[in-house]
Amino acid sequence: MVDGEAQGVDIYAAQELPDGIVFVATFLDVGEPRLYLGRRDEAGFVYTPVGPDHPLCGLYPRLTWDQTGYLAVVSCPGEIHLISLDGVVDVDLTSFLSPAMSGETPLVFWGP
Repeated sequence: MVDGEAQGVDIYAAQELPDGIVFVATFLDVGEPRLYLGRRDEAGFVYTPVGPDHPLCGLYPRLTWDQTGYLAVVSCPGEIHLISLDGVVDVDLTSFLSPAMSGETPLVFWGP
């Protein structure tokens, strides 16, 4: 896959989806977590940015993908967002958290 140490990238939250391997990466010189999709092609393993055009919430966001691998809930303590792999869906759901959840990361379950 990607050698994060060699490229100066902190890689986490990798998940295999129907379109490839999606992961969160924080480039050490930038420090903002972004979403990337990696695929194997004739050049080897290549990865491109996907999802929203802005950094994900928090330093180590938690992603919970739906069954299709298209939508994800991104949660950080006190923040929650609904995003899509292609970046079309980007909804801040933070205002729907109760005040008691301000420092917590919610658990997310997708229905059928």
